[in-house]
Amino acid sequence: MFHNTGKKHDRIVLWAMPISAWSGKMRSYLTKKGVKLEERFPGDPRYHADIKPGIGYFVVPVVEMPDGTVMQDSTETMQYFEKNKIGTSMVPEEKRMAALAWLLNFFGSDLFLKPGMHYRWNFLSTHEESLRKGFIQNTSKDLPLEERYRLGAAFFDQARDYTVQFGVTKDSIPAIEESLAEAFKILDEHFRQYPYLLGGRPSVADCGLMTMFYAHLSRDLHPSIIMQKTAMNVFNWTERMNRSQAIYGDYPGVEEEYFDFAELPETLLNFIRYIFRDCSAELKTTVETYNKYIDENPSLMKGDELEAFGTPRCAHPMFGKVHYELRGRPVVKLGMVDTIYQYQCVTRLHDNLKGKDRNDVYQLLEDTGGGWMMETRANTPIKYENYTYTIA
Repeated sequence: MFHNTGKKHDRIVLWAMPISAWSGKMRSYLTKKGVKLEERFPGDPRYHADIKPGIGYFVVPVVEMPDGTVMQDSTETMQYFEKNKIGTSMVPEEKRMAALAWLLNFFGSDLFLKPGMHYRWNFLSTHEESLRKGFIQNTSKDLPLEERYRLGAAFFDQARDYTVQFGVTKDSIPAIEESLAEAFKILDEHFRQYPYLLGGRPSVADCGLMTMFYAHLSRDLHPSIIMQKTAMNVFNWTERMNRSQAIYGDYPGVEEEYFDFAELPETLLNFIRYIFRDCSAELKTTVETYNKYIDENPSLMKGDELEAFGTPRCAHPMFGKVHYELRGRPVVKLGMVDTIYQYQCVTRLHDNLKGKDRNDVYQLLEDTGGGWMMETRANTPIKYENYTYTIA
């Protein structure tokens, strides 16, 4: 069920910010779909009059359809667009490739949260001023600049405080930097040969990876320098994902089509192996922590909102501390309810595959280090409705 602003438009309105991670994901998705699009910032008076009251909390991105329908969750929005065949399809028709696309969409959004936060907030001596200017886009352009800076500082400080909550500490930073360096190397080789993750066409897989790779890692000055020095093909891909064209001059022999599932290139398989090496412990432990949290709170009933620790309603409610290791380094982070919900969406898609399609996808998981996904499930399903996560 969606809120409707009652306002009609001749195009889709994307309420977003250039510095916002998930805005980058949704912007690239809508751009590659080729839909008529207008981007507005939350400093626009309409955001506080029409958008925020309907959702119930401050968040970007938000997609407002021409008929006034308001969607917030990126996966739900993508599913809505694909189901209703709005714009160019961003999901392969072949079921195994579709399952792979949604899998990479999930991991792209989730796995790179720590390096995205680390390289944004722990190198402020390089790019603090540009970030502060970015955060004033939350404020009305009708205010004096000094007042906009003052109001934007509150958003700046709140976002910076999330870094430790997402697992970025002096203990984990060496592993985070080492892991991202390997990801850059693997992806740079892939994008040297192919314009997109799944071949000659963009997909939701690319959009998931854009979550942190665009706003945090290619726009913020310090990580952008690292990316351009060590993985220029990755940097070029981030720019390509924000343009409507499909094939570019560096790929003259690549057809505008997705890979054959039976012939996935080694460059993509190397990235999938990397994902499971560096994400398996985090995700498995997050699911186990969620299951434990539900067991320890037997009063939670169907329809109850998952807003743990007395936190107000928000886009990323937390449910408990997750302890695991990344490359031999201890990591402690807060588990996010939306991680469980998104993982649930992916595993349901895999579970609904039949016969050879299901066997082939599970064999790919087994061969690349993700066989544990066939058994690991959230014991209590989550429902997302009215912009809130509840017990299903």
